[in-house]
Amino acid sequence: MIVQRSDTGGPGPVAPSFRLWLEGFADKLEGDEFAYSEADGCLMYADEIDLG
Repeated sequence: MIVQRSDTGGPGPVAPSFRLWLEGFADKLEGDEFAYSEADGCLMYADEIDLG
């Protein structure tokens, strides 16, 4: 994975905006906002699993 660091002047490996997005995603994942769909074979918003 390549992450462009256009929002930082430092040489850090992860841009602050990506870090914030990743932390938000992890919070939602831990909060059961996502679920794995066996039918679709992917991670989806939990409330959309039964819509397919």
